[in-house]
Amino acid sequence: MTAPESLSTAPRAAPPPETQGIALTFRALRSGRYRIFFLGQLVSLMGTWIQITALNWLVYDIGGSTRDLGLVSAAAALPLLPFSLLGGALADRISRKRFIMMTQILLMLQAAALTAIVWSGITQVWHIMALSVVLGAGTAMDHPARQAFVVQIIDRREDLTNAIALNATLFNLARTVGPAIAGLLVVSGGPALAFFVNALSYMVALWAISSIKGIHTPPPIHQGVWSQLADGFRYAHSRPLVREVLALTAVSAFFAMPFMTMMPAFAKDVLGSGPQTYGFLLSSVGLGAVAGGLVVASLPPGVSRRVIFPMGFLGMPLFILVFSMSRAVGVGLAFGALAGVFFVAQNSLANTILQSFIEDRFRGRVMSLYSLIFQGAFRTGALFAGELARHAGVPAALAIGAAVALLYGLGLLRRGAALWGDQRQV
Repeated sequence: MTAPESLSTAPRAAPPPETQGIALTFRALRSGRYRIFFLGQLVSLMGTWIQITALNWLVYDIGGSTRDLGLVSAAAALPLLPFSLLGGALADRISRKRFIMMTQILLMLQAAALTAIVWSGITQVWHIMALSVVLGAGTAMDHPARQAFVVQIIDRREDLTNAIALNATLFNLARTVGPAIAGLLVVSGGPALAFFVNALSYMVALWAISSIKGIHTPPPIHQGVWSQLADGFRYAHSRPLVREVLALTAVSAFFAMPFMTMMPAFAKDVLGSGPQTYGFLLSSVGLGAVAGGLVVASLPPGVSRRVIFPMGFLGMPLFILVFSMSRAVGVGLAFGALAGVFFVAQNSLANTILQSFIEDRFRGRVMSLYSLIFQGAFRTGALFAGELARHAGVPAALAIGAAVALLYGLGLLRRGAALWGDQRQV
């Protein structure tokens, strides 16, 4: 199998002098356009995590039901299939810059509507579910275009892996700071204040994206959207590496990742704490993920992902399993942070492997499949975990899901000869 055409024949800038330490870790920020995008998304994603944290607390506070937590998460998953695939197709057809600005405006309006409803004092769970559908549609279209956009705004192709790892670090830095801020906002001004702050954050992201210049529009595609999508499916299915990474993502997101959604119930019912502890628990996971992202970003180009990637997909469910057994806040914070480290080691490298292996002309569609699988499995898995928690308790639900993900990872490690062979060509 030959290397993808776009990565093997595209003109490359002359390699920069060897750098070490901090310069190596943040080398993608040498690209001015990527630096503007990075800063704008940092603010926007921080607002997003403020909203997610406050929303989960509000839902659980209204009815005290883990089922409601799962239902709200599942509502955001309903539009994932059509809108994620449509977003991936459009990301390969039209200006990704203009498309991302449209999705950011939609998400800003969703946050503003949520603010108005909660401030009015008429909030019911079905209101939140309806707006979660809008959130899911906007997010589903935004993710594949945003991930494909990164390739267009870095100046040096050899910085692509670093840029993807920094994106993961960015996401998890926001996840670290956002929940802690959300806890303080909910205590001081209620959930509506948190939602309002999120709506404002999108204005910063829109300013940053509009400031990026020199982005080319993809060449016209003369085939229909459905035919274009079918080509994307065939392309992904024909490559064992892509199939295995997508399957691992599905299992991990469905069985292990819902521990984030169950965090309000874990904080309140298992640890006997309030919204501030809930926010700090989420922040501990994010802090660990930031550390993991910086480690991945610092990997030299020649380091073997054959070792790092399995550490991620085995370590994350293992530490979630231990987290489920904790009954003290300090213990939960420690093992939540460790789960975060290995979460980003798995998912950042999964994204990196996909982005490095696929051809540019299929990038939007393959990344839409990745986003669809990750988001869809995570949100439907939250519904499953919520129902399981009602019958077996929150700790048991977390432990069962983590055990399934761990067993799948061990199976992949055993049968992964083809996967490792393909990775050597990335």
